[in-house]
Amino acid sequence: MSLPNEAVLDGYTLSEQHAIDHEFLMQGSPLSIIAILGMGLIGLAVLCRLFYMPGAPIAGIAGVVMVLHKIWWMPISLWQQFDDFQVFGYTLRYYPTFWAMETLIVAVMAIVGVIAIFVRR
Repeated sequence: MSLPNEAVLDGYTLSEQHAIDHEFLMQGSPLSIIAILGMGLIGLAVLCRLFYMPGAPIAGIAGVVMVLHKIWWMPISLWQQFDDFQVFGYTLRYYPTFWAMETLIVAVMAIVGVIAIFVRR
């Protein structure tokens, strides 16, 4: 975990910034049940490509969106919760590093999904 040791948000104390960091724990890692279902759709897209079946682009796009949903959703959610746009940027920067391994897994699966969408066999 590489969260900052001093307050990096303007107008926030370290304890107020810690409340934002606490939301990272409360909301959990990017590997949610929706992301796991998205991984299944990405696997389906890969199988469709391997066996020349239609549906690979649809399954791939849906899978990528589902896999990456929490990385997109967290900054918007915390921005609305704390009503400050700089929280959006803070979350974009520090949420993926807080859950580094899970974010890496999600990123690799998203790349596989994009490859399954565009690469034709």
